[in-house]
Amino acid sequence: MVERNLSAHSIRSAAIIQVGSQTVYLVGTARGLFSSSDPTSKDWEMEG
Repeated sequence: MVERNLSAHSIRSAAIIQVGSQTVYLVGTARGLFSSSDPTSKDWEMEG
């Protein structure tokens, strides 16, 4: 499940970007912006 530690927050937007050779997943929630390099196996980290 890609929600992992974000299940309590409503997800409002999402983006997938390439940073160098790494794929980064971003989601905007009611609480703020979160990122993960692998949302299927790693928790989301709050940005900023």
